[in-house]
Amino acid sequence: MFLRNVREPWYDLEDGALKLQVRQEYISSTGNPSLVLRRQTHIEGEVVAYLEFEPQSENEMAGIVILQNESHYYFVNKTRQSIQLLKQTESGYATLADKPYDKAGIQIKIEARESKYNFYFSEKGDDYQPLLRDVDATYLSTETAGGFVGCMYGLYATSNGEVSSNHASFGYFEISTQK
Repeated sequence: MFLRNVREPWYDLEDGALKLQVRQEYISSTGNPSLVLRRQTHIEGEVVAYLEFEPQSENEMAGIVILQNESHYYFVNKTRQSIQLLKQTESGYATLADKPYDKAGIQIKIEARESKYNFYFSEKGDDYQPLLRDVDATYLSTETAGGFVGCMYGLYATSNGEVSSNHASFGYFEISTQK
């Protein structure tokens, strides 16, 4: 699923990975951002993705978003020098966590635990470090954010309004649910 109509190709499958162009469009703008979405179907579960990304400028970022609407989402992303968790509000991004990380490849994991989200990262996928735990999932609820019912997970890349020729490559994107 996409946010708004795709008018020009900005994604491709290359060597088994989903390659997204890092474009100037962003979620809260009126354009079609480089964002591929999948509905969050359970309140207990996890999402894991492998991201290969080398930002060329400070404004470039790529990672996983949990989206309720254009002004209410969490974005765990890789920048030039860190892995960070951003909270989109009606007035812009608030940084909830920021840890140094400068390697090209990163595993990102999000756990959904009813009214909380836990965010993790790992270089190789075997030793996850917490980025931030117990983040309020009710911020993305219809009661708080308005809009439609339910959230979506998404693979997202943006240069936040600046022109870019870079790309982000997602080797896999796995969703599992708790039973």
